[in-house]
Amino acid sequence: FIPVWTYASSEARRNELEQYFVEKADGMFDDLCGQFLTITRKSVSAKVTEMDNGSEFENSNAGRIDGNKGVYKVGETARLNAVPSRGYGFDGWYDNDGNLLSSKADYSFVVDDNIAIKARFSYRMNVLKGNGTYSNTYLIKTKDHVSLIQYDLAAYYKLANNIDFKKDNIDPIPGKFVGQLDGNNKKITNYRLDRDGFHDVGWVYLGLFEELGSTAVIKNLIMNDCYLTVEHKGTPASSDSTTVYAGILAGIVNAGASIENCDFSGDEIDVDSRFALIGIVAGYSKGIIKNCDLKTIKAYGHDIVGGIAGTLDKDSETLNCTLDKYWNSGKNEITLEAGDNYAASYRAGGICGYAFKNIIKDCVVSNTKFHLIGTAERLPAIGFVVGYLNIGSIEYKKAGSGNSEGNMLDGYSAYFFAEYDGFVGKDNKGTVTKK
Repeated sequence: FIPVWTYASSEARRNELEQYFVEKADGMFDDLCGQFLTITRKSVSAKVTEMDNGSEFENSNAGRIDGNKGVYKVGETARLNAVPSRGYGFDGWYDNDGNLLSSKADYSFVVDDNIAIKARFSYRMNVLKGNGTYSNTYLIKTKDHVSLIQYDLAAYYKLANNIDFKKDNIDPIPGKFVGQLDGNNKKITNYRLDRDGFHDVGWVYLGLFEELGSTAVIKNLIMNDCYLTVEHKGTPASSDSTTVYAGILAGIVNAGASIENCDFSGDEIDVDSRFALIGIVAGYSKGIIKNCDLKTIKAYGHDIVGGIAGTLDKDSETLNCTLDKYWNSGKNEITLEAGDNYAASYRAGGICGYAFKNIIKDCVVSNTKFHLIGTAERLPAIGFVVGYLNIGSIEYKKAGSGNSEGNMLDGYSAYFFAEYDGFVGKDNKGTVTKK
C-alpha cells in the first residue's frame, strides 16, 4: 500500500490568512512569512505486494499516514507516522526513485526541498493457517509465528506446537494485545529477553507481551525455563524518571484482561533498575489472574517484587494461584536487594509485592525462600503472600514453609513477615481471612 505525500512549493499567492507564499526557485523572500513548502496528500489508489508470491493487487485499506499536514517553512521539521491496518506491517518510507529513507514508522525530517514520500506496507499473516477469528484461529507453530502476533493484536491465536526459542534474545510483542491466545497446553521454552545496558527513559514494558489490553485473554499456556534480564544504565536523572514493568508473560495487564490456567516453571526474572515492578506473570496487573501455578521460579529486584506480579492494583483479582502446588517439587526464590535508593518502595511477597484495593483468594504460597540483601534508609515490607497490603483483601487456605536469608539488620524485622503470622509484611486497613 503506497499512500503518497507530496511536498510542493507554491506560486506567489495569498491564502485565507492573507499570508504571502513564494516559489522557492524564484529566490524571493516574503517579509512576513519567509519561504514555505506546502504539504498535500494525493487521493490515489494504492498497491500492496503480498509476501508469499509477490503478486500485486489494488488495496486502499492496508495502512494510513498520520502527521502534521499543512504548510511548512523551509528548515522546519516534518513528522509523519505510518500506521498499518490489521494484518499488515510497515516496510519503510521511500522516495519517488525507490530509495529507502527510513525503516521507522515514526519519521521526522527537515523540509528543505520538494519531495514526494511513500509509505509501503505489506501483508504479513498469510503464512499462518486460519483467519484469526474465534471459529478459525490463527495457528502458531514456530517462534517466527509468535512475532507475527504484533501485526494483528486483536485476533484469535492458538499454539499448535511446543515452541523452543533456544535462548535467542527476543523483543517483546509490541503494543497493546486485545485478542486471545490459547496455549492449548503447549509449552514455550527458553524464551529470553535481555536488556543489559539499556538507557530508556519513561515507562518501559517488558515481557512476551508488552501490554495486555482490556479484552485480552491468555489461557492454557505453559512457559518453562524462560528468562528476563534488565540492567538499566541510565544517568541518575534518567533513572529517576524511568519505571520498568516486567513479567515473563507481560509487562502490564490492564483491567478486563484475563490470564488463566497457565503454568510457569523454572522461569527467572532479574531487574536491576532503580524503579521496577516485577513478577513472573506480570509486572503490574489490574486484570484477572486465576488458576496459575508457579514452581522453581526466581524473581530478583530492587523495588517491588512478587511471584505472580510486582503490583496487583485496584479491582484486580488473583484467584486459586499457587507457588509450588506440588509440595517440595522445587525451591522458589524471591530476592529484594536494598541499597542507596530511598525513593524505592522495598516490597516483596510470594503473590505480589504491593496490593491495593484488590482481591487475592484461595492462593497458596509454599516452599518459597525470601532473601533480603543490603541496607536501606526505608524499612522493607516482606510477606509470604503480600509485602504491603493497602486496603486489599486476602482469603487464603494455607501457606507452607518459607524463610528469610541475607542481611537482617536491626529494625528490619518490624516489617519482615510482621502481619497476620507472616502472610503480610505491612498492612494498611486490609482484610485477611483464613479459611
